[in-house]
Amino acid sequence: MAGITATDIVTQWGDYAQDRGQSEADLNEVLRESLETELPDMSVVHSNDTILQRSNVAYAEVLQAFQQTFTPKGNVTFTPNEIRLHRVKADIIFTPDDLVDTWVDFLSSTKLSREDWPFVRWIADRYVPQQIAADIVNNMYGAVRVAPTPGTAGATSASFNGYKKIINDAITAGKVVPIVTGALNADAATMCTQFESFVKAIPELYQHVPKSLRVRRAIEQRFKEGKRAKYGAMNNTSDVNTQIMDFEENIVRGTAAMAGANKIICSPKVNSIIAFKGYENINNLEIQAEDRQVKVFTDFHVGLGYNDWRLVWTNDQELT
Repeated sequence: MAGITATDIVTQWGDYAQDRGQSEADLNEVLRESLETELPDMSVVHSNDTILQRSNVAYAEVLQAFQQTFTPKGNVTFTPNEIRLHRVKADIIFTPDDLVDTWVDFLSSTKLSREDWPFVRWIADRYVPQQIAADIVNNMYGAVRVAPTPGTAGATSASFNGYKKIINDAITAGKVVPIVTGALNADAATMCTQFESFVKAIPELYQHVPKSLRVRRAIEQRFKEGKRAKYGAMNNTSDVNTQIMDFEENIVRGTAAMAGANKIICSPKVNSIIAFKGYENINNLEIQAEDRQVKVFTDFHVGLGYNDWRLVWTNDQELT
């Protein structure tokens, strides 16, 4: 369902236009999640392809004791890896006349072309692009792509595959082996130790490579409380309170994308990909007027994934 709901405004203040100096500044909004909060941990790729194809390389050892006979040894293995993008869209239809003779009449106009009304510009500036970004972020973890039902608007959570689906598929395929942490402990100090053990289980070569342990925001807060309880108040400053003790290149980062999750997801930023085809269409909306209705729509491709599964570490929670 799409449209304008102003019934409460009419009930409260009547079904007539009134100029009391109200403007867009009187339209109060709440915060919405933004892609900007996720970008510290991700690399953005803009592509004309809907499947990003990569090859992961593995090298066999070559060194051996000397002998005069030529004894060949060594191998290079190329393994395919891909990140799939899914086509998504936003389709909205409005009847701007619903604003006429209401307190919100200042968003209407006497112009006959409804696409020229202030409401349409306001929608294009304030509503759709920011809501698309929020919808992506709010579904980054749990989304599972489902083929749309013809003629029916689908749920955002069914429009692309989120981290849980992507990583669990990789676990099933044997590409990722979860690190055993058990359920994250309700005791903050104990949970802090679980995170330290998690990093110690990462191969030594990568333990001190900068990366984030992505979790939901409440888990980050519990970690900070646990670190203070375990190591003292000196760990109360913002530059150290999310760092893993003795592995300071690793930080615990609570993000909106992990809302509701009990999972830890860890990978270097360069390996963590969010890919777009037609990214500019998030802001470049098509606006079409028909009779007294206005359609606003856009479409593009988006996909999440990792360049190399050998550099992805997660714990043994929420595996289904």
